[in-house]
Amino acid sequence: MRNKFLLTTVLFLAFLTIFPAGAQIDLGTGTENFFIELIPTDAPGPNQNIIARVSAFSFELNSSQITWIHNGAVALRGTGLKEYGFTTGDVGKSEILTVVAIDVNGIRHETEFSLVIADVDILWRAATSIPFWYKGKALASPKSAITASAFPNLVSGGRKIPASGLIYRWTLDNDFKQAQSGAGRNTFTFGAGFSSDLTHIVNLEVSNLDGNITAKKSIDIGVLNPSILVYENDALSGPKNDFAFQDRRNDVIFAGEKKSFIAHPFFFSLDRGRENLEYVWSVDGRRAGQEAPQNILNLGAAADAGGSSVVEILIKNTSNILQEARQTFTINVL
Repeated sequence: MRNKFLLTTVLFLAFLTIFPAGAQIDLGTGTENFFIELIPTDAPGPNQNIIARVSAFSFELNSSQITWIHNGAVALRGTGLKEYGFTTGDVGKSEILTVVAIDVNGIRHETEFSLVIADVDILWRAATSIPFWYKGKALASPKSAITASAFPNLVSGGRKIPASGLIYRWTLDNDFKQAQSGAGRNTFTFGAGFSSDLTHIVNLEVSNLDGNITAKKSIDIGVLNPSILVYENDALSGPKNDFAFQDRRNDVIFAGEKKSFIAHPFFFSLDRGRENLEYVWSVDGRRAGQEAPQNILNLGAAADAGGSSVVEILIKNTSNILQEARQTFTINVL
């Protein structure tokens, strides 16, 4: 019994000799219990404002002395400083964050987060109809084909990594698309939903083969119904595209005069790059204007005509039953 007491006393005195009162004891902390996370993303792009936040499950951070070290230099120090804000550098620059925490028991904890700044852009297009003179974007409509293309900018060793040498992981509406992901898969094609009130969310994660350089991007793609714009069509100068007849906007035709109108479809889905559209014109409820081309209606008023007529154009997509649009306007005969 006496030998056991002496052994215990010797071990206790040895412990006090190695760790005197007030010394900082480094027992180590697993990264799963003490870690850094970045907000709003763990893969920030260049020159982006970021909040770094440290969390711990094995000790109390609020009462700990916390030191933030950014790229080797002390950036912030104080009690309970769990967040640190900074701006990322250019593409290819390394960002190294180290957090050292001394808890109330004098135990030292340390964790690190490092990344290489990278970037990626996503451009998308829908395979839908727009007039040749239209300068806007072809937008998505129900069941139209949409293609997203990635333009990554990942740098390693001062050199940009070719797009073909990267790994792409595409996600559509939180559903990982494994079949369209992989090495060099920098384009992603999918069909829009059935409804015009949908917004699709496309997420992309692109990384180098080693997985230590990563860029992320997310885009929203709205789906809307196709539409029609109707213009007066001059036989010599062509469509008068500065004035569209829509929402029952009126036009005037004089007795004995002839006028031509042209309908332009917007955002009808294409079938192998072609429009498969049926145009149905009607005047005061009676079908009219079936001569070619179908998107043009020729009207004439008799010399003794008067009153007004309601003109309607209905366009149907014969390759997509979900798509049709109509437009109505009034012609006053003077």
